[in-house]
Amino acid sequence: MWPMEPLPEQHAKNKNGFIGLGVAIALIVAAILFWPGQRLVGEQEFDFGKVTFDQLPHVVEHTFSLQNTSRSPVTVERSTATCGCTQVVTPRTVVEPGDYLDVPVRLRLSQPGIKRAEITVLLHGGGRIPLIIAADAVPKNTLRVNPTKVVVVPERDQYVEIQVNSETEPPPPVIQETPGLTVTMLPWELSRKAIPKLKRPAIWESLMQVGVSTTAPMDISEIHLFVEGQGSLTVPVKVIWPMEHPLHPDTLPEQTEEDARADP
Repeated sequence: MWPMEPLPEQHAKNKNGFIGLGVAIALIVAAILFWPGQRLVGEQEFDFGKVTFDQLPHVVEHTFSLQNTSRSPVTVERSTATCGCTQVVTPRTVVEPGDYLDVPVRLRLSQPGIKRAEITVLLHGGGRIPLIIAADAVPKNTLRVNPTKVVVVPERDQYVEIQVNSETEPPPPVIQETPGLTVTMLPWELSRKAIPKLKRPAIWESLMQVGVSTTAPMDISEIHLFVEGQGSLTVPVKVIWPMEHPLHPDTLPEQTEEDARADP
C-alpha cells in the first residue's frame, strides 16, 4: 500500500511553519550581528584599596574612561550616584565613534572601614552603564583622648583622668611628661567588639591618671603619648596653684633690674 499524500491544508500549514521558523532564525542572526550592545566600553570598577588619612572626612578621586566602540554617536544624558558620599558630574554630551567619555568621581570617606558606591551613566534611549568605586579607609592615628586638654588644681585634685581610646588592640604605650607631672596608665580593655556588617570598629579603652607635684611648672605642661603602630598624641596640662601657694605667679617676687643683669 502506497503512503497517503498530505492534504493541501496540512501542506500549507507545514509550509507556513517553515517560513515562520526561517523568519525567527533571520531575526536572531540579525540581532547578533547588528545589536549594538554596550556602546561605551572601558573600566567599570575601581578599588583604591587601603587609604590612610590623618583626619576625617577624607576625599579620594578617580576618573573612569569609556570609549564609544559603536559606529554611531552616543548621547550621554547624565549620571547619578547611590549615596551622598559620592560626587559625579557628567553633563549632557555626545560621544562620537572612537572617542572617549571621562567620568570623574569623588568619594568622601567619613568613617574608618570599607566604603562602596555605585554610579550610573544614563544614555539617551534608556541605556545604563554602572560604575563602581570602593575604598578601605584606615586612619593613620587610631588613638583618641577625652578630654583633649586638662586643668589640674593641686590643692583640690589628687589626680585627673584622661580616657584613651584605640580602634585596634594597642601594645603598651610610651609616655613622656613634663617634670612635675606624674602619669599612670591603666591596662587596655576591650569595651566594644567590632561589627563588620555595621562597619563599626572595635574600641579599646584605658585611663591615664595625671597628678602634680610641687615641682610642676607654673605654665602649661604636656603629656606625650606614643603607641607603636597606632600613632602619638600630645595632651596639654594646665596647673593652677592656689593664691597662698609659693609657686603661684602672684606670690613670686618681682625680678629687679639687678637680678636681670645677673642672669646669664
